[in-house]
Amino acid sequence: MSLEIAIALMSSITSLVSIIKKWQSMRKVREKHELEKESIYMEGDVHADVPKEIPEAEPSEASKTLSKVIPEDILKAILDNINKAKERFIKAIDDPVCNRQCEDQEHVIASATICGELERIKRLNNRQLPKDLEILWISFQCD
Repeated sequence: MSLEIAIALMSSITSLVSIIKKWQSMRKVREKHELEKESIYMEGDVHADVPKEIPEAEPSEASKTLSKVIPEDILKAILDNINKAKERFIKAIDDPVCNRQCEDQEHVIASATICGELERIKRLNNRQLPKDLEILWISFQCD
């Protein structure tokens, strides 16, 4: 009986050790990935065609014309929703704990929110978006 307990205990310890080793190796891979991601952005012109940041959804000259059609308080609420979704997505990308699946999930949430709000603006503005908001429409592949 005590031999069976000793064998079970050794098996449990062995499993625990292998889990810890796997966790450490995954952590090292994640750290290496983060360092590579930072070095890519530091290299400069390698990704010159990639936008450095997601455009800010705030009243610009083009958006100010929207306030003539869409009441200002409604437009402000819509733009606030877009910015909150964008900030949440950026936090997920910057979060070292958030893995690829987490980032993808946050991208889906941000896209749904941003595209929904941009679609609302289009409905309220004769199916048109100002140029600065069209960039968001294209970036998040709204259709």
